[in-house]
Amino acid sequence: DSLLVSTLARFALSFAILFVPCFLMGTMLPLLVRAVTRSEQTIGTRIGALYCWNTLGAALGTLAAGFWMLETLGLRLTNRVAAGDTLLVALAALALSRSMGIAARSEPANGIAPRPAPRLAVPEPATEIPAPGFLLLSVAFLNGVASLVCEGLWVRYLAFLGAQAYVFPTILGVYLLGLGVGGLIYGLLADRIRLSARALGVIELLLAFSVLAAFVAGALVFAGGPPRPLELTGMAFLTLFAPTVL
Repeated sequence: DSLLVSTLARFALSFAILFVPCFLMGTMLPLLVRAVTRSEQTIGTRIGALYCWNTLGAALGTLAAGFWMLETLGLRLTNRVAAGDTLLVALAALALSRSMGIAARSEPANGIAPRPAPRLAVPEPATEIPAPGFLLLSVAFLNGVASLVCEGLWVRYLAFLGAQAYVFPTILGVYLLGLGVGGLIYGLLADRIRLSARALGVIELLLAFSVLAAFVAGALVFAGGPPRPLELTGMAFLTLFAPTVL
């Protein structure tokens, strides 16, 4: 009973501290997607680029905090730096919103909207019928479950390779780096992907095999003890990078 009570108390305290900032962070990506997507023709490329830069920044922040800031600056100053960075982003977003609002009010300058150019009858490429919303949401939910289960597994799997303080930032940094590279690749190929549901199915199959293959390969390589040049970082890249890119 005491273990259950202490666990619930820790969860409640963590929830009270983290809920508001995490909730606000969760609203940022949808707002950014809304801001950068102006037409259906460029939506895939723009979201891929947005996701890439967002996750690469997160990877940089993870590695900087885990390997330099916390040791060099300490908890209090690192917290102030993070808050200051968020404040600068807020001011930049407000200034950008103001400039975009002025530009929107000034077009068209003469008050007459330009006449659209006549469109020629061009046969549309073969596309898929949109999947039911519930099915897509279920796929997204299960994909999220699998991703975080794998992350938890990798944390336990790599915990014996280095100091505990560096295991989690290393894994999370490589994890986010792989996600960023995957977003970049999708952004470059988005215009060429016509059947997105089929592409999603193929990628999920590759992901399943890559998770198993990376786990087995890492176990074989490090069975006799991790080589000195690789250690934690090399093992993290060997185990995480390919699955997270997918």
